[in-house]
Amino acid sequence: MYDRYQDLLAAFARANQLDADMLTQTQALELDGLSVGLAFEGEGGEADLVCFCDLGQPVPERAAEVFKDMLEANHFWLGTGGATLGLQPATGNVMLALRTPLAVLGIEGLAALLKLFTKVASFWARHLRSDTGQGSGVLHFPAVAL
Repeated sequence: MYDRYQDLLAAFARANQLDADMLTQTQALELDGLSVGLAFEGEGGEADLVCFCDLGQPVPERAAEVFKDMLEANHFWLGTGGATLGLQPATGNVMLALRTPLAVLGIEGLAALLKLFTKVASFWARHLRSDTGQGSGVLHFPAVAL
């Protein structure tokens, strides 16, 4: 299944005029000013493609509010498009991660997944750095249909 993962990355790169060798080696893309990492996890038919992005740290004065917003967004993934927000233990940075079965992904599915993931990551990166809150309530991002 790892070969399928590598083939998917290479095909995606070629379809989007990217360097296929570079993408399969680095397993990272620069999207909307964010570095989005890709990883292979699992074995056999249970393998997954994982997307992840380090969003940094919230403005200190708003950390408690942002962490509450993250918990609300993670509830049934309503504010994350199916991804999960969390804290990276070593740095305290906010991470966004999304896991998808590799078996269901093709080039178009990966493109749709990355588009939604980048939209969600961009929103949360801005929200972390904002000096003012976005108001109460969970922000809704529908999960991508593959």
